[in-house]
Amino acid sequence: MVAVLLFGCLQQPQQTQPTPTPTAAKPAKESIKIGFSISLSGSGAGAGTEQYRAYEVWREWVNRNGGIYVEEYGKKLPVEFVYYDDASEPARAKSLYEKLILEDKVDLLLAPWGTFIHLAIVPVIEKYKIPVVGNTAGVELSKINELQTKYEFFTYPTPETTAMAYVLLLENIGVKRIAILYAQTDFTVANAKWNKKFIEDRKFADVVVYEGYPLGSTDLKGLLLKVKEANPDAVIVHSYPADAILVTSQMKELDINPNLFVLGVGGQTLAFDQKFDNKTKEGIVVLNTWHPDLHPEAAELYNLYLKKYGHNPPSHAIGLAWISCITLQKAIE
Repeated sequence: MVAVLLFGCLQQPQQTQPTPTPTAAKPAKESIKIGFSISLSGSGAGAGTEQYRAYEVWREWVNRNGGIYVEEYGKKLPVEFVYYDDASEPARAKSLYEKLILEDKVDLLLAPWGTFIHLAIVPVIEKYKIPVVGNTAGVELSKINELQTKYEFFTYPTPETTAMAYVLLLENIGVKRIAILYAQTDFTVANAKWNKKFIEDRKFADVVVYEGYPLGSTDLKGLLLKVKEANPDAVIVHSYPADAILVTSQMKELDINPNLFVLGVGGQTLAFDQKFDNKTKEGIVVLNTWHPDLHPEAAELYNLYLKKYGHNPPSHAIGLAWISCITLQKAIE
């Protein structure tokens, strides 16, 4: 279904009736114009920047190999990007995707960063019937069913799946008292909810703190003091890039040092890695969904990223972005 939809997006309009007089043929396409918004600033900038870099590595890799083959033209076409910074704001992203479609007249779209921004653009892509292969969006099955989207394809594991992975780890190492904190957004709320449910269902530990905080918070000491008083064995924080740094800094300041500290996706960014020394990072567990050894193309893109940017790609956003790009490419071809 994706291949059919994408092929339709790249086709030139076909005449259904002969015209009375000859008209000049439209020039053949010289490139495939792909548009997206991405979080280069705001709360998601740490991961959004890396997702953008992953897109760039893929584009350069594709163009180095001649482009994407389009059967209609019988040749490969290079990829051209049109993109904007959505500042990690869902409403801005929604507006930008409409601009990409109506004003920039892109052929295809790539996904933005983050679950809450993926969800924000669903009405736009449904309206204009342009498919998007999602990547950094963990959406509950019930929400996917509620959306009834025909044009956004979610590829990230559901929160139910990732939450169970956390819980099995906690149960396996014998944790008995757990604090769960979460940023108040779709993805992080869902993960926290399923963590709590699975822990309670499996009856291996007590949830001693369960509380959310606004995304964009600048001080979480009050909440963290509750955690310190509860004295948990493990602390789970479902975070995004900026609040992952905030939580870790303030836990260190308040001398909160649980046996296990699980930081979700927010602790994977280069910004987080560069912020803290190895002693602080020792023992922190983060969620990831890919490895360069999983597929030959992933390994090739990994090496190109390392060569271009000079550091090990630390974020799950990179692998997810490449998966979505390669899926788009294969659907066109």
